[in-house]
Amino acid sequence: MAKGAVTDFFGLAGTELKLTGGGENQSIQVVEAVDERGDQIAIDTYEQLKAPTNDFSVAADFDCTAITLGTLKDNDALPGFVLTGFSISTGAGQAPTVSVSGEQVPTGSTQSNTYTTPAMTLSKDHKAQILFAAFTLSGSGVHLNTCSATGSCTLTRAYDDNAETIAWDVSKGQIEVTGEIVKSGETAPIFAAAAMSLSSVSVLTNALRLRRFKASSQEKPGIRAGSH
Repeated sequence: MAKGAVTDFFGLAGTELKLTGGGENQSIQVVEAVDERGDQIAIDTYEQLKAPTNDFSVAADFDCTAITLGTLKDNDALPGFVLTGFSISTGAGQAPTVSVSGEQVPTGSTQSNTYTTPAMTLSKDHKAQILFAAFTLSGSGVHLNTCSATGSCTLTRAYDDNAETIAWDVSKGQIEVTGEIVKSGETAPIFAAAAMSLSSVSVLTNALRLRRFKASSQEKPGIRAGSH
């Protein structure tokens, strides 16, 4: 049975990433007024929006700098969609996957900042990978079982007198990397957080916030801010 066509909302499908799923996730913005008791006395709706998602399998080694938070995908066939989030998952004996999400903005509305992800090549191999060089791991019999990364930014809007978006921007770009290890040897595992190079993060974003590893092995490397 043939699978229905899936829309590539953000233009990422190609030789490296193969589109496997997605959805429009359409919603209507609602505002209400209440009286002194909290009972609803008026309701109105405005700006019907989509918050699309796409899922990908990794067919060839993928350059992750192709994912830029705040990028606008705009063409004649689709509304404008801004990429506001991504997730990358790897695991021992598991195929790596990439998912992205975003928000709709009107064609012709203005934009400003973007966030470029740090340089990293995601291998097509079915194995756990330390993503974005976020940490190093050593110790006899210590192995990485899973590693995932989640990137996000916040999209804010300016409205006209009809409550329609006329301008937008993104801020608060960040990446969180989590990992799970297994230990079979006598040596305790050793973690070392690896700061991103200055070429991959701007001190102006103040987004580079590294934490020492806890049991969940988490850290938040920053991402480079750009502008149009």
